Amino acid sequence: MARDSRMDEYKERLVVDWGPGARAWVQLASRQPKPVRALRDQQEPPFPGFARFFVDVDELPGIYPGWQERLREVKGVYVLVDKETGQQYVGAAKGEESLRGRLSEYGRNGHGGNVELMHRKDARYQVGLLQVVDLSLPDHSIEEIESWWKQKLMARGKHGLNRN
Repeated sequence: MARDSRMDEYKERLVVDWGPGARAWVQLASRQPKPVRALRDQQEPPFPGFARFFVDVDELPGIYPGWQERLREVKGVYVLVDKETGQQYVGAAKGEESLRGRLSEYGRNGHGGNVELMHRKDARYQVGLLQVVDLSLPDHSIEEIESWWKQKLMARGKHGLNRN
């Protein structure tokens, strides 16, 4: 493999849809064409990493495309923290959803379809990632991880927002 400087003008600007093989060790371009999702006018800041990722829920729809791509590559467990009370809700992205898909729901409506959060009309949340897992991990394993985080953070009961 050799670097080709003819492509330097696209460095940090080109967003490619790698598909389900995003984390594969190698992909052969001649066998698997990849669509270009965006060509940004300017560079975006590098993704901070999953452990350092947090953002206000109302900012989710506008996060950088490269960051959205990183969230699309994994499933996992997240926490929503009420910015006024500090109460926490622990949730999971599983099934066909990646973390990007699940967090996008919160960005659209503020509650992600969670009954308890729907009752909290004016609440503002910050979302952070607790643990990421590979897209291939079975749902039951993700649910076990989610349950462990709920227990650890006391997200059930009077201190938290989880009801299960």
